[in-house]
Amino acid sequence: MKNTILLLLLFTLACKQKPKTIIPAWIPYDESKELAENADNESIKLRFKLIQSRILDKNEIWKNVSDQIIYFSEKDYQKLKPLILEQDIPTIQWHIQSGHLSYETLTQWYLYRIVKYENDKDKYLNNIIAINPGAVDEARKRDKNK
Repeated sequence: MKNTILLLLLFTLACKQKPKTIIPAWIPYDESKELAENADNESIKLRFKLIQSRILDKNEIWKNVSDQIIYFSEKDYQKLKPLILEQDIPTIQWHIQSGHLSYETLTQWYLYRIVKYENDKDKYLNNIIAINPGAVDEARKRDKNK
């Protein structure tokens, strides 16, 4: 009986899933104050600077990303950061060949980074047009063909 309970407990702990990553909804903000501040700028281009996309709802893009990074966390992002951030392509390729990194995790890292910065109104670049909904699947195929 004790062995059965112990086995059941170990099985339950082994099957415990990683918490899901939830992408917070992107909320457009009122940019009228920023536009008013730029109205008298020396540069004519900056007087009419587009701050937010008038066409794109980032929540539509995040739908393509959410399933791809559902189990990728801030902890994963920070752990992989030294292997990826500010590294040249040969170094990243070496990390993949040596098994420290996979194409799947590399792709998830960049998708997570895009969401992380594009959802922050103080850091976003407002340069996302679309994201491949199959990017991680393609990376997994690449991992199998290494």
